[in-house]
Amino acid sequence: MTTTEDTLRAEVEAIQQRMERLQEMNSMHYTKRPCGEWDDDRGIQWDDRAAHDWQGLRIIEMGDDYIFTRENCKQCGVTRDKQFVFKSDTMGDEYSEFRIYDKPEDPEPKASETADKPTLPLEQTDQSDGTYRVDVSEILGQNKEE
Repeated sequence: MTTTEDTLRAEVEAIQQRMERLQEMNSMHYTKRPCGEWDDDRGIQWDDRAAHDWQGLRIIEMGDDYIFTRENCKQCGVTRDKQFVFKSDTMGDEYSEFRIYDKPEDPEPKASETADKPTLPLEQTDQSDGTYRVDVSEILGQNKEE
């Protein structure tokens, strides 16, 4: 193939894509001229956003501090993208007169089961199984020396 054939094929493909977009525009019944007022002498449209009939607001992307939206004009199909950026985050309390702003006291610690009981002395044995013997004779009122 020559460069001319490649160029012609690319041009034909571009024209086919444009024809498909034109058919889509016609199937949506969009007007040939965008909404708004025109200056026919200069062939330009004034920026008259109020003339459009916006519909189909969609959220395109959302982050922690921004939102992107998109909508289309029902009459002419023009697309409008908007970006909203959060500049501040404020809070109000209309019931502040009824609030208590004292620092809460620390709750009392809960007593454990053994907090009021003495610990028992442990006697390590020569056994290799890890068992311990506990002398409970003082608790039972039986003294070894008696």
